[in-house]
Order: sequence, then C-alpha cells, then structure tokens
Amino acid sequence: MAVKKTAPPPPPPASDPEPAPPPPPPAWRAFFHPRTLAAAAFFVTIVVFGPRAWRALPDLNERAEYRLKLDAIEVTPPPRWLPADFVPIAMKDAGFPRDVSLLDDQLVNKTADAFRKHPWVAQVVRVEKTRTNGLKVELTYRQPVAVVEVTDGLYPVDRNGILLPPADLAPAEAVRFPRILNVTTRPQGPAGTEWGDLNVIGAARLASVLLENKHEGEPAWRRFDFAAIRVPRIRAAKPSIDDVGLEVITTAGSRIVWGRPPGSSHPGELSVDQKVGRLQKYVRDYGGFDRPHGPYLIDITHWQEISRSVIATGSQRNLR
Repeated sequence: MAVKKTAPPPPPPASDPEPAPPPPPPAWRAFFHPRTLAAAAFFVTIVVFGPRAWRALPDLNERAEYRLKLDAIEVTPPPRWLPADFVPIAMKDAGFPRDVSLLDDQLVNKTADAFRKHPWVAQVVRVEKTRTNGLKVELTYRQPVAVVEVTDGLYPVDRNGILLPPADLAPAEAVRFPRILNVTTRPQGPAGTEWGDLNVIGAARLASVLLENKHEGEPAWRRFDFAAIRVPRIRAAKPSIDDVGLEVITTAGSRIVWGRPPGSSHPGELSVDQKVGRLQKYVRDYGGFDRPHGPYLIDITHWQEISRSVIATGSQRNLR
C-alpha cells in the first residue's frame, strides 16, 4: 500500500517590527500634571496659612485642666517640723510661678531640680506625673540629730554636720535634740551645706549614734539621761577627725569622756559598740552616772578599765 505524502506546513509570516515608544512629555507638561499641582497647592497652603492656623488654635498650656497649683503637688509626708507650705515655698524659691503646666516636657526634671536645692531634702528619689493630672514626688528628708549652741542661738544639723534651716525648728522642738557645746565657729554657708567645722561633724555623728542605739527599748541618749556633747579646742595645724575628742554631759552634770567620734580609724580606739557596752555596764553597776556622790568625770576610753573622779574634789579611782 502506498504511503501518502503530506506537504510541510508553510513558514509563519514574518512579524511586524515593534513600534518605537512615544517621546517623553516636556518638563513643563509634567509639572502641570494634576497630582503635581495638588501637592504644590497643599505645600503652599501649609507654608502660608499654617502659622496663622497654629496661632488660632487654643493654647492647651493655659487651660485649667492642664494647670497644677504648686500646693497640689503630692510629696512624701514631711516631718512635723517642716512648715505647712513647704512644697510651694520650695518651688517658688526655684523660680516657679504659682501654677505649672502639666504639658511641659521638662516639668519632671525642673521639679526634681527644685527639690534638690531645698535644705531639708537629702535626696529626690522619683518624680512622676499621675493619671489624674497630678504630680507625685518621692523624697528623702534630712533629719536633725543635734542643735549647735552658739551665742546667737541654736542651729540644727543633721548626722553629717549639714546646717538645717533654724527658723523651721520651733524652740519647743529644738530642746528635744542633743546640744553641741563649746563651738567657736559659725556656719560657712547657707542651710543645706556643711557647717565647715570638724568638731560639729564629729559631735553630730555621735549624737546620731546615741539616738539610734537602743538601750532597754529607748534611745541610749534618753535612757542614759544625756543632755549635751562638748567639743574640744583643736590646736593641730592641719586637724583631722581623729583630733576631735568628745565628752558627753548628763543632765546632772557628770562628764563622760567618749573619745574620738564614730567612724574614726585611729589605732586603739574602742568601737561604738564597745563604748556603749561600757555605758550600759556602768549603769547596771551604779544605777546612773551621777550616783552615788556625783557629778563625776568618767573615762570609758581605756582598754582595761573605766576611770572616774568626783568633779567637785578631783579624787579619782579606777573601776574594774
């Protein structure tokens, strides 16, 4: 059987060449495109009318709901001797107006700086805005531990010998604290700065220790019936805290030689606990520092014994 042959398919027709892209429009035609014109119009509107519109908006900083009066600032409850208007006074002294804007981005930092400058403030722990459009400030206050008695009055100091505002401590309050006697200097700066006298620093340390140390449930200062701390006249050319030798005076007039202030690193100096232990033993043995025939000069600084002498006669004996 014969095979029928088929003719091959014809070749495809040649394709037409691709048309050339149209030339780009001129630059001036691109500028007049509707989107370009709209963007340009928006920009011009913002530049020309934006400042006027911004000035026409209400100033929220002046609205009552965003203003906070200084006496409404919440602080850590201050001690009883601070004046009732402590907060507004602290803020006004730092240059604040009668009220402040809660929208001020620097309000927290400015408030912290204001309280740091106040002499009764030892540390600003935290300042934060509250959800109720308020301001809360957490403070650590300086505590008076003694009053320095000089010819023109009583000056309170804290445990580091920093001067505190004398006018804030009422006379009835001042007498509750130990007195530091025989000080011949005056404060070297304003309240909130160190007194500038090693005697005052040393005596303030001792007052703090005897107020904090408990004896039979009471501060040792009150339990031992102490009245004052007497400081020496330092004659060293370049004195240090180890040149300070302190005496504690009882209400009946006995004088207890304490020695160097707490914190002294002088070789051979008894520790605070050792000295307080000797005071406790003396009271147990004799019932008080002025019995039986005081007042006495009592020296607790010796390593092996306590010595005492009757102040009136000068007779002395050692106590094992």
